[in-house]
Amino acid sequence: MTVVRFWPVARSAPEIAELLAARRFDTVREDFDDNMLAKCSTQMLRRGWRSMRFKKGKYLGIGGESEERERDGYRVVDLPLRYRRSEAKLRVAYDHAGRIVGLFILNPEVL
Repeated sequence: MTVVRFWPVARSAPEIAELLAARRFDTVREDFDDNMLAKCSTQMLRRGWRSMRFKKGKYLGIGGESEERERDGYRVVDLPLRYRRSEAKLRVAYDHAGRIVGLFILNPEVL
């Protein structure tokens, strides 16, 4: 059996999900790398989170265990999320320094 060891991160995907749900978007941005800071503002995070509520209904919480893998040299974590009308997943990509280089809320079937 191969054991994959990942580098540490500032905040885990479940912690990020809880911060988003609490609308603490500035706190989420504290873990962004420079590129993400430049391209994803607090307002963009707020709009994205609000958009999910309109599409999927009220956020109900984390829907299960996260899945982790390495992809193109990044640590990628998928975390199932539950909403009133349907499910989604939070995808967080981290660099080797543990900074967030990608943050997405996707339909669960997206690979």
